[in-house]
Amino acid sequence: MVYYHLLGVKEADREYMRSGKERQQDLWSREKRRTTLAGLRKLKVDERIYGLSLSSERLCLVGTLDMAVRVGREWLVVEVKSGKRPKNPLLGHRVQGAAYSMLLEERFGTITKRFLLLYDDGYLEVKMTPQLRNHVRWTVKQVIRIMRGWIPPVAPRRRCSSCGYHMLCPV
Repeated sequence: MVYYHLLGVKEADREYMRSGKERQQDLWSREKRRTTLAGLRKLKVDERIYGLSLSSERLCLVGTLDMAVRVGREWLVVEVKSGKRPKNPLLGHRVQGAAYSMLLEERFGTITKRFLLLYDDGYLEVKMTPQLRNHVRWTVKQVIRIMRGWIPPVAPRRRCSSCGYHMLCPV
């Protein structure tokens, strides 16, 4: 995806992308009235920030959070995902949440110990581990390699058919 993005090719707008944006807007409007995250009694939220744009030259990262919440003195990233809550979240979802958490840490001068992945039927808490932080750094290095001309190998995967670039990909 990074490779095609650098070539200036826009990802085809997919139905799941449109429905995800609609779900996010709906969630934001409902969250403004709530005192807990997604109406779940487990997590009382003191403050919310929606659509926070973050960047860091040090981390070589940019992104826009779905939501950041403050619970007491702790700030958490909340990434909205569609579908049912899995037993184990996808690696890509964990890396995305960790990267946003690292950006949030830099912005607010704090340390994040966890982040949340919010699904249609609840949320998963993911711990910020040293291994996850290292995986984010490794991923950034791979993106930089692509930016410098490296073409990553491709291998067909089950998810390829839902990718907005699958019509262009040689797989």
